[in-house]
Amino acid sequence: MKDSIYKRLTFSLSYTLPILVVSGVLFSIGFLFDPPLGSFLLDVSDYAYYLSYAVLAAGIAYAIADRVAIIPALLGGFIIMNGTMGLLGAALVGFFAGYLTKGIMDLFSSIPRLLTGMLPLFVYPVVVTLMTLGFTFLLNTYVDYYVYHMYEILFYDYRWLVITFSVILASFMAFDLGGPVNKIAYLIAIMTLADGLSSTIMAAVIAGGMVPPLVVAVIQLFNRKETVVKWWMTGILGLCFMTEGAISYVEQDKKTLVPMMMIGSGVAGGIVGWFGISTKLPHGGILVALFMNNGYLFLLAIAVGVVITLLIIVVFLRKINENIERKKSKNTSLQA
Repeated sequence: MKDSIYKRLTFSLSYTLPILVVSGVLFSIGFLFDPPLGSFLLDVSDYAYYLSYAVLAAGIAYAIADRVAIIPALLGGFIIMNGTMGLLGAALVGFFAGYLTKGIMDLFSSIPRLLTGMLPLFVYPVVVTLMTLGFTFLLNTYVDYYVYHMYEILFYDYRWLVITFSVILASFMAFDLGGPVNKIAYLIAIMTLADGLSSTIMAAVIAGGMVPPLVVAVIQLFNRKETVVKWWMTGILGLCFMTEGAISYVEQDKKTLVPMMMIGSGVAGGIVGWFGISTKLPHGGILVALFMNNGYLFLLAIAVGVVITLLIIVVFLRKINENIERKKSKNTSLQA
């Protein structure tokens, strides 16, 4: 059960993350232009961010009960933006609509075949939607207040908790470099942006996700003959907050390099948490520094994380090279 919930959540995230990327980038670009173009881009950025609620809910419901669950979840996820629960509320709506639809599908599985045609036309889009909207109303009316204050307590009121979360979630960004753990850490960070609150944890996660590809870019810069991918391409990915840019290098010796990357990302996240650097943007790469309360410290945190990771790699460079050569020789023998 836990595994299925996890898979359905990560499945929906693959559709939600691109929208959040667009939202963050448009927000950053919007400040570069004067009205009306600048205002238009900022408005579209807001629309894209709130649209992600509906997409997340619909994606989860689709993963549970297929296409018939999309409409109830889409509407419920869209309406949840009227509250302050953020993407957490959207996820709850998605699971509710999905499992409710699946339950009704099982309930009507034995009805006469002649009547099954009314299910996708009436029962699922109307009955399930009404029940999902009722659930959304309860969340926005009775649960919203407590969740919002839970956010304030966990992510804003206690400094040591903020620093702890910043270190852990930032290090998780380097755990699988864009994989499920990375996406879950990113989603948790986005949830701290409930009701437009400026989040230190979100800033920490962005910093942690930028460290690994920037580390790899520096390594490629000094080893141009041994690398296929050009260093500046990996550097651009890092500056754009695309942690996947480090995969090609890290996969050569994951057992050794992943912990090193996690240490560097965790350090960057810890510095962000310590200085209380915060952002309202879920994405945008290096451009988000322009809209942070201490953007220069955010850049410093990333730089320190990169330097520390490089120093650790240098210390264990001999072991890393031995592991890479051993892996290459093993692959060569298997192909032969």
